[in-house]
Amino acid sequence: MSAKKTQSKLKNWQPDDSLTKEQLDRMNEEVLERIITARVGLLLRHPFFGNLATRMKIYRADDWLMTAATDGRNLYYNTQFFNAMNNKEIEFVIAHEILHCVYDHLTRRDDRNPMLYNIAADYIVNNLLVRDRIGAKPKVVDCFQDFKYEGWTSEEVYDELYKEAKKNGEESLEKLGEMLDEHYDWEANGDEDDEGKGADGRPRYTNATLRQNWIRSRTKLKKQ
Repeated sequence: MSAKKTQSKLKNWQPDDSLTKEQLDRMNEEVLERIITARVGLLLRHPFFGNLATRMKIYRADDWLMTAATDGRNLYYNTQFFNAMNNKEIEFVIAHEILHCVYDHLTRRDDRNPMLYNIAADYIVNNLLVRDRIGAKPKVVDCFQDFKYEGWTSEEVYDELYKEAKKNGEESLEKLGEMLDEHYDWEANGDEDDEGKGADGRPRYTNATLRQNWIRSRTKLKKQ
């Protein structure tokens, strides 16, 4: 299944489907070296993020992912997306995924509108990274970031966005920015194979396993 079929609605960047597997494999060799460089950079300049980055397993996921994502334990990336960024921007994306784990954004969503809460979560994460100069905000995606939400919780930002969407429609939010990464529902739905992957190749988890992933992430934070 093409990664484009699973992408966020609020994203203009797209990978080039015309590239061959051989071309992507060669590109990925360089991308992996740059990911290593970015993790080392985080360790040297921002030890908290670097420490957590070294504990996350990183997987290439070109078949089902357009940008980047985390399930609370692993970081998944699209080769072309990472190739389109410089090392400092890769640092930003890695730290972005780490903060989603730290802040437990997946399980905190509850029954809120997924798209609106995902935007709210990205505002919180991107504000912190820009404020503290963690890497560099990627130019390939015009991600959601506005310091008017400084000091807010993701729930508070969600409430504000909900009012905006109710008044002017969800399409009005497209003018505010784009999602930097993909926020998936990782829960198993019965179509998994023996390796626990869905029809699109994306890993799926039971509720208990998924929650444990995020509990471990919060535990890592407490140890810092």
